[in-house]
Amino acid sequence: ILLLLLSACGSQSDAEIKRVVERIENVSDKSDEQKYTDLYATGLLWENKDIKTAEKYYLEAAKYKKSAYADIGRMYYRKVNKKKGIEKYEEGWKNGDSESANELGIIYNKYEKKPGEAEKWWELAGKEGNPSASFSLGLMYEKKGEFSKAFEWYRKSAELGDKEAQYNLGLLYADRELVIQAEKWWELSAEQGFVAAQYNLGILYEEKLKNLEKAKYWYKKAAEQGDIGAKEKLMKVGNECIKIVN
Repeated sequence: ILLLLLSACGSQSDAEIKRVVERIENVSDKSDEQKYTDLYATGLLWENKDIKTAEKYYLEAAKYKKSAYADIGRMYYRKVNKKKGIEKYEEGWKNGDSESANELGIIYNKYEKKPGEAEKWWELAGKEGNPSASFSLGLMYEKKGEFSKAFEWYRKSAELGDKEAQYNLGLLYADRELVIQAEKWWELSAEQGFVAAQYNLGILYEEKLKNLEKAKYWYKKAAEQGDIGAKEKLMKVGNECIKIVN
């Protein structure tokens, strides 16, 4: 199918799209995830050839994963015009895709310079359980000094497994000398490989909790990822040398 599409020129008719979709969807041993991937990849293949054809494949993919709506918005925003892209993102949100709302937040914050609109869209996405939007809200409120709201949104994101939100939440607790809470969230982040959490956890165990074995463990984890400060700490508390990853 992909070789056929690569050799095609211009747009595809609805009948041609239907035939391709049926071939993908009627393979009995394919999971919904595999069908989504095939439909998404076919849409991606068409992006630089015909936007309308690509959109139709993304719409089919959205039946299996709603975030395909965000790809439609992104495609129009980058390749057609910004206004049309925003309209497509809004359509995606109306169809239940929180990632469309999250990306609208990013657009309004970073490109349109409308933080109020960004806050609105991130809050809509965050309430639907989008961890990226919740993290962005936490960061926004922290920068504004609205710490109770920052705690609320970082926690929402952290509970959904976002390692950066877990780290930032730990920082807020550490700043308030709430060591046990900081330890909890940094450990969750560190276990996901977030190097700043690993390093700070090492400091916490060395300086606050007086547990040099755990301090050495987390310094070593951070050092293995190339953290120079962690290497220096590890040599100090453990008299150990470790090769830093370039």
